[in-house]
Amino acid sequence: MVSRVPFKNLDLFIVAAEPSADKQGAEIVSSLLKKTPSLNVAGVLGPKLRKLPIKCLMPMEKLLVMGFVDVLMAMPKIIFRFFYLKKMILRLNPKAVLFIDYPEFNLRLERALKRKKFKGKIFHHICPTVWAWAKSRVNIMNQGIDHLFTIFPFEKDLFTEAKFTADYVGHPLAYKIANYPYNPVSFQKNHILGIFPGSRTKELSRNLPLQLAITKQLLAKHPNITPIISIGSEDKKPFIDKIVQQSGLEKYQYASEEENYDLMKNCHFAVATSGTVTLELALHKVPTVVTFAIKMVDLIIAQKILKIDLPFFCIVNILCQKFIFPELFGPNLTPNKLFYWMDLLYLDTATRENIVYHCDQLAKQMLKNDPSHEISKKMYPSFN
Repeated sequence: MVSRVPFKNLDLFIVAAEPSADKQGAEIVSSLLKKTPSLNVAGVLGPKLRKLPIKCLMPMEKLLVMGFVDVLMAMPKIIFRFFYLKKMILRLNPKAVLFIDYPEFNLRLERALKRKKFKGKIFHHICPTVWAWAKSRVNIMNQGIDHLFTIFPFEKDLFTEAKFTADYVGHPLAYKIANYPYNPVSFQKNHILGIFPGSRTKELSRNLPLQLAITKQLLAKHPNITPIISIGSEDKKPFIDKIVQQSGLEKYQYASEEENYDLMKNCHFAVATSGTVTLELALHKVPTVVTFAIKMVDLIIAQKILKIDLPFFCIVNILCQKFIFPELFGPNLTPNKLFYWMDLLYLDTATRENIVYHCDQLAKQMLKNDPSHEISKKMYPSFN
C-alpha cells in the first residue's frame, strides 16, 4: 500500500512503462545521478532503471500491455494501477515527476495530479504525435504538463500557444548513431541490399514475403547484389526463417539485432517496413524504399475515423516535409511498384545522390548534444 513506502523527501518520481521509456529513463536518471549522487529517485521502472541505485515502487511489466485485445482484457488492472499510482505520487509529494512517452496513460495521470493540486513540477519526455492525430490531446497536455521535451525539431513550434514550456532536446537516435562504435570489418561487401522487415509478427508476415519476392527478381537482373536480412528481434528468427524458406531465395545472409548499425553503414540501398528503422536508415544515409502492408479496412479506419491526415506516412518524409524515401502503403504497395523503386535506387546515381543529400541535411538538423544530458540540465533546478 502507499502508506508503506519507506521514505520521504522524494526528489523525483519517474514513470517508465515500456521498454523504450525504460532505456530513455535510465540515461536521464544516470545523468542526474552523475551530477548529484544523493538524488532521491523512485517510480515505475523497467530492467535498465532497476539496475540504478533508485527505488522501484512498481515494475514496468505491471503496466506494459500490447495489442488492442490485450488492452481490453487488462483494463480493470490498468485502471486500478492508475489510481494506485495517483495516490502514491500525491502521498510521496516528490519535487518533480518525469513521465516518458506512453501518452494514453500518462497524459491522463498528469491531468489527474494537477486536478488534485499536486505542487511538484511535471515533466513529459517524448511528444505525443498530435501532428498526426488526436489534436485534442493538446488540451489534455495543457491541463497536466509543466515542461515538455520534444525529440523532433518541428514539434516545439506546435506548442507556441500552449500553457506549458516545450523544448527540443534532440533525438536520442541521432546522438547514438553519431557516436556509434562501428566494427570496421563487418559487412565488407559491395552492392549490399539491406532488408529490414520489422520485428513484430504481423509486420513480418505482411511485408517480408513481398520484400523477398522482389529481391529474387532483382537478383535475376543484378546478380552482384548481396541481400542481408536484418533480424529485428532474435525471438522472431524462426518465423523469419520459415518465410525465407518459403520464398525460395537462395542468396542471402542474416544480420543480428546487434549488427544492425554495422549493416546500415555498409548498405548500398535498402527496403524496410515502416517504423523507427527508416529514421535509423536515413541517419545512416541509406537510400531506402519503405513498405507498409495494411488492410483496406485499417486504412479507412485510420483516415476516416481516427482522422489521420498526413501528406506522408514515412517519418523521414514527414520530417523533411517532402518525398525523400519512396513509400508504398496499402493499395500502393504492389510488386511492380516495389520492383521499380528498388531497381531505381540500386542503379540511378542522381536519385541516390538526392536522397543521400537530404538524409545528410536531416541528420545535421536532428543532431544536438546528448538528449539525456540536455533533459537533466533542464530538470535539475526543480530539485534545489
